[in-house]
Amino acid sequence: MAQSRDPNITQVGEVCTLNPLVITGDDQVEWALELMRQRAVRRLPVVNAVGHAIGLVSWGDVTLEVVRLHG
Repeated sequence: MAQSRDPNITQVGEVCTLNPLVITGDDQVEWALELMRQRAVRRLPVVNAVGHAIGLVSWGDVTLEVVRLHG
């Protein structure tokens, strides 16, 4: 809405990120954290082998898992 678009008539496709950075469900947690650091993002869509969204992982999700794994 920063471009002065009316949220009542703007379609999601008009404002979505094209070709977003994604990870797969098979990627390692450390890799997700590294991508988030490199690209300065706090959330990554998770896709399956054919590119369909299966979830969303957040910086908080990943850091909690890293702490759990590494104490």
